[in-house]
Amino acid sequence: MVSGELRENRKPVYLAVEVSYSLYKDDLERSLDRANALYKVLKQEVIPTVVYVEGSDDIEDIAKEKGVLLIKVNY
Repeated sequence: MVSGELRENRKPVYLAVEVSYSLYKDDLERSLDRANALYKVLKQEVIPTVVYVEGSDDIEDIAKEKGVLLIKVNY
C-alpha cells in the first residue's frame, strides 16, 4: 500500500499495488479485491494498481475499463 495526494484537489489517496512480471486478468482482480478491502478499513479512496513488465493490449484494455491503474516498467 502506498499513500499520497491527488494533484488536482490534494485529496488523500492510497494505491493497492499488485506486482507481476506478466500482466494477467487475475492480477487485475487481486488488485481490485485489495482496493475494496482497504477502502472498507480506511474509508478513503483506494486506487487498484498493477506494476508489470509485459502484458497484452487486451488485458490493458480490461484494466482501463475496470479502473485499474497500470504502471509498466522495464526489467
